[in-house]
Amino acid sequence: MRIINKIAAAIRTPRRLVNSVCYRLHAFTGEMLADKTKVDDVWTLIGQCYLRGGNSPSVDKEIAQSNAVKIIWQFWWQGAACAPDIVKMCFKSVDCYAGAEFKIIRIDKNNLSQYIDIPERIATVFRGKEHYAHFSDYVRFALLEKYGGIWIDATVYMTGPIPADIVEAEFYAPSISYWMNFSHDGQIPPEEAVIALERKAFPSNTYLVTDGWWFTARLGSRTVYVIKRMLEEYWRIVDKPITYLFIQHMLTYAVLNDVGCREEYLRMPKYDCNNSLILQAMLYEPYSPEALSAAKHTTSIHKLTHKPRECQSFTISTLAHLMAED
Repeated sequence: MRIINKIAAAIRTPRRLVNSVCYRLHAFTGEMLADKTKVDDVWTLIGQCYLRGGNSPSVDKEIAQSNAVKIIWQFWWQGAACAPDIVKMCFKSVDCYAGAEFKIIRIDKNNLSQYIDIPERIATVFRGKEHYAHFSDYVRFALLEKYGGIWIDATVYMTGPIPADIVEAEFYAPSISYWMNFSHDGQIPPEEAVIALERKAFPSNTYLVTDGWWFTARLGSRTVYVIKRMLEEYWRIVDKPITYLFIQHMLTYAVLNDVGCREEYLRMPKYDCNNSLILQAMLYEPYSPEALSAAKHTTSIHKLTHKPRECQSFTISTLAHLMAED
């Protein structure tokens, strides 16, 4: 309750988006979405005023469209040389399949200041912390707002080129498909996404529209603008996240309540996030050429994890095979 009390003190200034952000996240986590109507009522009362009044800086549409996405951003705070072997393998895969077309910039503690300035409050909150997942949430949106490009988490493993529609999107994030009726090619027709959003047709146990480990954004993206400021306002008052799926909840709120974010979401290509998680589930299972081939056939983009898991007693795991192949 200490976090909520801090936030409650800020509610007296309605334009502070942190009010809506924190109450929404608390509702997601504390009530487990059991009473979605109550959640929606709280956000309607607290959050709408900011999104109606907050306008992103105007960017000439022709300039934004011609802003070819040619930068890939990645992050490992201690530096790529100090990363776990699985992260190094992932970095190498990105170099292999995107290095010829994109400039790849890997952010660490030594070069971050060359690209963006971190607000002092955010720097203070994360100073001395060992876990940088939530710090990197701010870094990615600050970089994308300033430069545009593609953000790829350090544990994304590529087995083929980036699909052209993802590269060319004004905004893109992997879709969470639990409430979507994806077709066999892993995409959802835009009209179905519109219907689902308008009806808020989500099961009670899931209320998220995108994941947060990959973002494509052109300069002037409304979603990037909104999320970056949500993060700045949140960390201005609170010193720890309410939930691990912090950025996913923020994105969901922005899509459901801001017209500009919603339009960007509806225009973006919809690729099923679950397809990108198949290989992760296989990492510590016995290596199967057929299973690995099927996972690679499903998608060229795979979200892995650097957190080790104990293997059972078998000859070789899928991860061991990928490492040896690398």
